[in-house]
Amino acid sequence: MKSPENIPQAEQRPENLFRRIFDGKMLTPTEEMAVNILSSTSFSDLDSAQKMIMFEYSEFQELGQKALIRKKELFGEIREDELIRIHDRLAYDDALVERYDEFYNQLRDSAMPSNNSSVRIINLLREGLSLSEAADELEISVSEAEKIFKNYGKEKMLNSRPGTDQIAILKTKGMNNVKIAEELGLNIKYVETAVRALIFFGEIPPTPSGKSAVRQQDRFLMRVAQSRFKTTSNEQVAQQLNADIGKVEDATRFLLWIGLINPIGKSDAGKTRWKHAEHKEEVKKYLNSLDPTKRISLRAAHQESGIPIGYDLFCTLYFELSSEQKVPPVRNYSAR
Repeated sequence: MKSPENIPQAEQRPENLFRRIFDGKMLTPTEEMAVNILSSTSFSDLDSAQKMIMFEYSEFQELGQKALIRKKELFGEIREDELIRIHDRLAYDDALVERYDEFYNQLRDSAMPSNNSSVRIINLLREGLSLSEAADELEISVSEAEKIFKNYGKEKMLNSRPGTDQIAILKTKGMNNVKIAEELGLNIKYVETAVRALIFFGEIPPTPSGKSAVRQQDRFLMRVAQSRFKTTSNEQVAQQLNADIGKVEDATRFLLWIGLINPIGKSDAGKTRWKHAEHKEEVKKYLNSLDPTKRISLRAAHQESGIPIGYDLFCTLYFELSSEQKVPPVRNYSAR
């Protein structure tokens, strides 16, 4: 690897130094787009470290906790608290938050299908309308609005999930999931989720015996997706839909995987920071009230606390408080 003094001057420009970080990496179309945007003259005032923070946070927004797996694929070993570090390095720098919003809006607009109807439907959902209300606004049928909404998610998934097109081809040839995983060198869980997504998007047919169950799952997924545009809390979604929290969490993980919703929904990093601080004292007070001899899982603690925040944010706040030694040691609790 060249040392900085041996790199030609043209290559040492900030945009080229940042791009060189990804030399030899196999990027998804969305990642390639992100690198191109950050390497453009619009962001020439930022150094490579700042651009990397923005790139990593965009991965977190697109992939949720899967961003950690993706970072490990690209750059090797990562720290256990990497997800919190990715969040904090951006969310507590107001100036960088503003530049990130500019960058992510460009990335989202570039990745969004060019069909004007899909753009309008997504904007209407972000404003709090239901899919049927958005259909009325656009003077189209609800089924057409649902189709446009799904196409939006499908294009995002194909851009951000490597190998899904190949999985679809092999599945239509009759190959089972285990064989596909072996053929493509992919994790079996990845293949199973991709197959579920391809069925959801109508790219491959469900089994004859599973058609009824798939229709029911599709309806539930669409309801959760619409609700997540209005709130980022799985608990609130479960209450709105009168549904089991476990089913809502499973649906949310799937919808995040396919890209139909974002991890922080309508909130930007600044709003996440505000929510982060708002509930920190509540989590601290609850955790300090626990019997230090009692062993309890973080998920059980989250449910027992009754604090109206998602499980991921509860864990983030817990680990942050632990690092500040403001709550009992982490050994008293299990993340499982």
